[in-house]
Amino acid sequence: MFHFPKVMIAFTARALITPRERIEQPLVLVDDGFIVEITSRAHREKPADTVNLGDGIIAPGLFDLHIHGGAGSDVMEQDGVRVVGRFLPHHGVTSYLPTTVTAPVDKTLSALDRIADSIVRCGDRGARPRGIHLEGPFLSHARRGVHPEKDLLKPSVQIFNRFWEAARGHIRMMTIAPELDGALELIAEAASRGVLMSLGHSDASMDSARRAIEAGARHATHTFNHLTTARRGF
Repeated sequence: MFHFPKVMIAFTARALITPRERIEQPLVLVDDGFIVEITSRAHREKPADTVNLGDGIIAPGLFDLHIHGGAGSDVMEQDGVRVVGRFLPHHGVTSYLPTTVTAPVDKTLSALDRIADSIVRCGDRGARPRGIHLEGPFLSHARRGVHPEKDLLKPSVQIFNRFWEAARGHIRMMTIAPELDGALELIAEAASRGVLMSLGHSDASMDSARRAIEAGARHATHTFNHLTTARRGF
């Protein structure tokens, strides 16, 4: 990943693409690591310190909401967040949510504590961990995928509170099977803390999904993968 010097520098390429516009022959001026102007080479002379990316495309960095690891590292393991953070910018990702997988509670607590440390200590190199995606253990046995069956648990606000404390409030997203006993209470509680509640690894009916949405769910995890099929209305 490019490390910005503490001087004015410009970047140019074939095009710049954002959700709102496309600029041909762009000129992006960066001062001390911050974008201060976006224009076109047709409207402004190139500064002396210009990085020409040739036929490349300049675009906003991607935000990965669901990633368990990369470059041979697991985010739940020691140093995993740092390794993954250095790896992701090579693929256009600049922000991400390190994502857990179902494990024994003690192992999950330790992993959440380590990830929280990484979030707090995150520097300006690599993709930035913007919080934690808790995937499991509150998932359906019938739709568990690779999540170990022996470690799946019924949704519990009490257990979630332990996860929340270990993560020091950095849980930003959680995948849950809404049909499980206790799920609606947990969805409402976590959503009240600003957690994006996502339906996933679920055997829910349409009615169960609707009740979850009413309780505060706003997202679906890898839709139609480890979910009830469309034939049942979900």
